Amino acid sequence: MNSGTTSSEDENYHSNGQDHPRQRPAKKYIASRTQSTGYSRRRKTAERASKAILALATCETSSDEAMDILNPDINFHASATQKPFPPKKIERPVYDEKGIHISTGIDLCDCLSEQCAGCFFNCIRCGSPKCGTTCRVHRTFVIDYIKYEGYEDKMVKNLLNRKLRN
Repeated sequence: MNSGTTSSEDENYHSNGQDHPRQRPAKKYIASRTQSTGYSRRRKTAERASKAILALATCETSSDEAMDILNPDINFHASATQKPFPPKKIERPVYDEKGIHISTGIDLCDCLSEQCAGCFFNCIRCGSPKCGTTCRVHRTFVIDYIKYEGYEDKMVKNLLNRKLRN
């Protein structure tokens, strides 16, 4: 097909040092968004509101009932979502500021032995050797019993629980 004559395009490619004809980059077509998601959401809610107004207009309701429905002062969504929380159970301390049991007045060690003068390391918070893993100052719970591992029948029950019942 090459008859010896070259076209002007072929001369331009050879003069530029290119072996192949120039290629155009592919165009990428990106669909432009005419509406943002926020706009379309607002538009949909406006359409729903207008449909509701039309439904109320065609409905056989009195004007007072319609005004109650369309009253902007009443916020139905806020009243539906706000639910009262039940009051929290207030835990009163069982021990006072010195670590003594409030109702009985007994200074019992956490090993639950009456004769013990304190068998734990001194407490970091109050300095008492009678506090176990938690400090007894304003503690809200009482140790019910201590069960020794390896001994099936070895269990020490708290004397304070017995004295409270009597």
